[in-house]
Amino acid sequence: MLVMDTIGAHGPINLNALCDRLPGVSRAGIWRAAVTLRDYGWVRTRLSDNAYELTANLDLGLANAHFAHELTERAVEEIQKSLAQGARDVTAGTFVAPGQFEIIETTQTNAQIAVPLSLVFDEYAQEAQSQMDSVLLLKHLTAYLKRTDTSAAEADLIRTGQHVNDLHAIRNAAAQSGKWVSTHNGEFFVKTYE
Repeated sequence: MLVMDTIGAHGPINLNALCDRLPGVSRAGIWRAAVTLRDYGWVRTRLSDNAYELTANLDLGLANAHFAHELTERAVEEIQKSLAQGARDVTAGTFVAPGQFEIIETTQTNAQIAVPLSLVFDEYAQEAQSQMDSVLLLKHLTAYLKRTDTSAAEADLIRTGQHVNDLHAIRNAAAQSGKWVSTHNGEFFVKTYE
């Protein structure tokens, strides 16, 4: 990865220049890494000067790759704090796009990470929505209704206002029980299970 990163940042670059940029790595190790990257089709050697450069195959591979959500590391910090305070399980989720709520990290082994959750039928998504102000909630529900995979039952519950009534009930129940999903500037939501 270090060799690939250096080729990407400074390429096209020949083996000597690559070795100069990576002084703590042996020449043989750098050459082996470059050959391995070339075998994968991620790096090519130019014919004119034997300089290494990244190929479009790497770009295509990365375009289709799964990446952790940008808030995941911050959410992990909050999860670790909750675990240190005695929580049994902790889950963090966020709206990754308007109307699309996903779990970005959790300690629960059976949870689906990076899968869109139903805003109407998923308990965790409902609890997160129950903390939103009405303008932001309207934005997400409107976008959710425009999605093609929204079921008729979900759409009916949103359009009739029943979903918002359910969210108010969730907020009131959480306030009475003292249990609450914590929010971090509206960016992501953390739920602890004690």
